[in-house]
Amino acid sequence: MKRKIAAFLTSCLVIMSVLIISPLSASAAEFEIDFEPISKSLYLENLDTDTVVYTKAADEKRYPASTTKIMTYIITAEHVSDIQHTNVTIKSSTLHMLDGTGSSMAGLKAKETLSVYQLLHCLMIPSGNDAALVLADFIGEGDINKFVDMMNEKAKELGCENTHFANPHGLHDEKHYTTARDMAKIAKYAMKLPYFMEICNTATSDCIGEDRYLVTTNSMIDPVRGGNLVTLPDAAQKVFDELRAETGLDCSNAGYALRFAAGFDGIEMVLSGMSSMEQMEDKLNTFSCNDGDFAPLSERELEAVQKVVDIFDSMGAIPCTGCRYCVEENHCPMEIKIPALFRAYNSMVLFGKVDPWEAYDRVIGEGSGKPGDCIECGMCEEVCPQHLEIRDLLKKVAEMFEA
Repeated sequence: MKRKIAAFLTSCLVIMSVLIISPLSASAAEFEIDFEPISKSLYLENLDTDTVVYTKAADEKRYPASTTKIMTYIITAEHVSDIQHTNVTIKSSTLHMLDGTGSSMAGLKAKETLSVYQLLHCLMIPSGNDAALVLADFIGEGDINKFVDMMNEKAKELGCENTHFANPHGLHDEKHYTTARDMAKIAKYAMKLPYFMEICNTATSDCIGEDRYLVTTNSMIDPVRGGNLVTLPDAAQKVFDELRAETGLDCSNAGYALRFAAGFDGIEMVLSGMSSMEQMEDKLNTFSCNDGDFAPLSERELEAVQKVVDIFDSMGAIPCTGCRYCVEENHCPMEIKIPALFRAYNSMVLFGKVDPWEAYDRVIGEGSGKPGDCIECGMCEEVCPQHLEIRDLLKKVAEMFEA
């Protein structure tokens, strides 16, 4: 059984962002799977050996949505010699270009001055479309189309054969497309650039101010960092607490999740970066809990994990991954911020907290349409990788918050 523990998570994250580019027959170079992937296009490559492991419709054109920002990062990094000390003053006219788009934003303010280093954090952590335009305007010397031309030239240079960019942020455009294979080439190149891995591995940052926290939109690192796996519903937490008392094994909630994923044959496991001694000790303990050697979950532990899964399933949470295809790849005509509303709903359903009301009010206050404003056009469902019945789910959200 091959298991490789590396000291960085973002190589996995970048490639996974490629895999979820949203049924055709799948083909595998070396690895067979016994299930049909949900994603329409897949490209999986072993970065150690440069071996293509698995593909599915890897050369079919897809809309890249926010993964566009990987190329935006590349162009910026290659045209700024001193990323940490080059400053940019933000133009009001640039920010207004996103009015009415329902964009994911970093909350940039007109006339403020930030470094390119800060703006790259704003670009990659909260997937800020405002940061993408500000950087494009700066590098393009006031001409965003010039920046987009640079993106397309770079794509050709990297050997991308079915890619064309129309903007630096990824909002839907018929002339804005790529493929899983091409995006993998772009991601591999970006991983070698200054600060890219560091920033992509950052879940939260106060780099633009302690009162303006940037929070990742990447659910693959946020829950393990300290979100949904750390603060479980009481019934689910009780299962793990009883398991620890019974086995005597000091494994964190996130540790159970990581060991579950690493316990399958053929899985290459990547260990997340640590920002404190406590986190490092937790990660090392997770992968050395069997007299110094890695141990997959025992039958008793698997039984406990299944109980936790059953508890979550019974609570009626919406299984939205927050990919934002519903609002970026095929823009909602009513400007309903579907993923943000689903997050507020899930927080209320799972934890019964008061803050979901504040989150809901904040989303609506940012100009979003209300869930009850849905005209049931179905455009969102056409691009949802999870095939969620979004129209019906919005009715549930409306019943909770608008009643």
